[in-house]
Amino acid sequence: MVNLPEQKTGLSSVEVSVLCDELNKKIVEYYVENIYHPSFSTILLRLNKPASPEKWLVVEAGRAVYLTSYVVERPAKPSTFCSALRKHLLNGRIREVEQPNFERILVFHILTHNEVFRLVVELFGKGNIILVDKEDKIVQALTYKKMRDRWIVRGEKFKLPPSTSLNPEKTSLTEFSSRLKGLKGEVVRVLARLLGIGGSYTEEVLNVAGVNKNLSLNSLTDEDIRKIYEALKKVLDRRKNPKPCMVFSDENNPFEVLPFPLTIYNQYKHRFYGSFNEALDEYFTKLRFSREEEEKREKLLTQIEEYKRIFEEQKTNLKTLEKLEEKNRLVGDLIFRFAGELQLLTENILKMLRDGIGWEEIKNRLTSTKMEGKPPFTYFKSLNPKEKTVEVCVENTDFKLNLEKSVYQNASLYYEEAKKTHEKILRVKEAMDKTLKKIKDLEAGVEAFKAETEKEKPKKLPEKKWFEKYRFFYSSEGFLVVSGKDAYSNEALIKRYTEPWDLVFHADIVGAPFTVIKTQGKTPNQETIEEAAQFTACYSRAWKDGFSSIDVYYVKPEQLSKSAPSGQYLGRGSFLVVGKKNYVRNVPLRLMVGVKFNGEPKVYAGPVSAIKKLTSYCVEIFPGEEDAKKVAFKLRKKIFELTPKDLKEKVLKIPLENFISLIPYGKAYIP
Repeated sequence: MVNLPEQKTGLSSVEVSVLCDELNKKIVEYYVENIYHPSFSTILLRLNKPASPEKWLVVEAGRAVYLTSYVVERPAKPSTFCSALRKHLLNGRIREVEQPNFERILVFHILTHNEVFRLVVELFGKGNIILVDKEDKIVQALTYKKMRDRWIVRGEKFKLPPSTSLNPEKTSLTEFSSRLKGLKGEVVRVLARLLGIGGSYTEEVLNVAGVNKNLSLNSLTDEDIRKIYEALKKVLDRRKNPKPCMVFSDENNPFEVLPFPLTIYNQYKHRFYGSFNEALDEYFTKLRFSREEEEKREKLLTQIEEYKRIFEEQKTNLKTLEKLEEKNRLVGDLIFRFAGELQLLTENILKMLRDGIGWEEIKNRLTSTKMEGKPPFTYFKSLNPKEKTVEVCVENTDFKLNLEKSVYQNASLYYEEAKKTHEKILRVKEAMDKTLKKIKDLEAGVEAFKAETEKEKPKKLPEKKWFEKYRFFYSSEGFLVVSGKDAYSNEALIKRYTEPWDLVFHADIVGAPFTVIKTQGKTPNQETIEEAAQFTACYSRAWKDGFSSIDVYYVKPEQLSKSAPSGQYLGRGSFLVVGKKNYVRNVPLRLMVGVKFNGEPKVYAGPVSAIKKLTSYCVEIFPGEEDAKKVAFKLRKKIFELTPKDLKEKVLKIPLENFISLIPYGKAYIP
């Protein structure tokens, strides 16, 4: 029985190879629709492909890469790194996913308008994410560093890390045997270093070979080495028929995620999955969720410690101020009690000054008289010509008297200072009360957070209905209206999802979407027809060209044909309309964008009448030249102003992208 290993926190090269094969099947030809940067070492790619379901790819540097079915929190504002990735990769198409040299590295080849970028994800050590251009130069990196073998610096030529291990896919028995014989140590350790496949797979190879993992390398025979080599090939061959699974130490705690079972874990509970990505998602999402929850808890505890430090500083400050107030009041009292003697002392000093005696001589005379024990000169301590003050000591209390003021005025000054200090004390006490309250609130927050975390689980992404990958809205009388986004989705919408009883709309202009009213066999009223026409008009080229209105027609699905007239060709997303067209004339180009709160806030766009029925938190937009990002910011701000206090924070958390994606042709105008 093997000792239970530590919980897996990253992927081995064997696992990366299986993951690479899966990703090539699942995301090649997908477009990078957006990129987010939820935490320092994690980026999130939103992937889309016409007429295909949306996908979310989590990239955790130094840990794992996987498609997720869980909600990943997306920051409202992109980081500098995220902005750079967006600048170069948005709308790029994933052409290939590669694992170079069987290393713990994945390279995403992404084709943009006229250039292929490589997004290099390093899954070893602390990891890194590096963007490389067609000339092999580093454009951006998550972490910049200079090493002996290579520099990860902007503008520097990108190099893969030097490999010290054998590529187990390509090594021959002769090479394997030769390299092994030149090494020393325990066979399991030496083999793990030589092959770089991770401890679990190295143990599995030795287990299959029937070789004791604790043997010394120099005790292996040629037959042992041959068995190990053959076992290595057998273990790697299991990748051809993967059976992805998680391995559990008890009912709820997985410690390992694998592309296929290992005999060394036969005694543990296994849970199997349909794909390695699915298994990775379940395993690493739970791990990431636990890590994020712990970071949030640590943040709360750090805040508590900071406020406790502030409280201690306030307490020290309070003691200092209380002592100062006490002394100022004491000095004021002493001046009044000894006013006669102190007045006599100051008058003597002033008389000598009027007689032209210098400050040094006055000091010598006062000191001499003091030595004779004559009051009030016994109170004298020192003179300060610059400040024109005399320092005295009365009843073991030192204080200064301003020679330009009477003793009673001096007493008043000390009382005034005591009063000011008392006001400061009150403010400090008030601040301390607030700090204490903050500490108690945070401590209560930690307890509540702890209780909540025990119940909280990662949230699954809501399952999308077929029409959610298109543009859609519900008409005023409740009909679903769906519109294509491009040629691919136009074609899919008509061919896959349009039924004989539906109505199909198209604007009387080149560059317009097909829009379908899903009638369910019912007859929509004129308002729904006008709303569908307006939706079609707004997402047509007429919006980009700044039209104020346009004609839109609608037909039955049976009137659409893919058979072009002789000598002509109908491209993807184009259909020939046969028979009479029903026109809606002079359809105004105006769109309403609103937010509906039903759990998490969701942004909708559609005709004014339909969106107003859906939500009262909405703003109208028109064709214009203002950039979509600025328009989105204004939309969110205006909707924020419309919402009640308890919903405002939710509005601010809506990513700008949710608004941007609904703005036709990326340009608009808000009056």
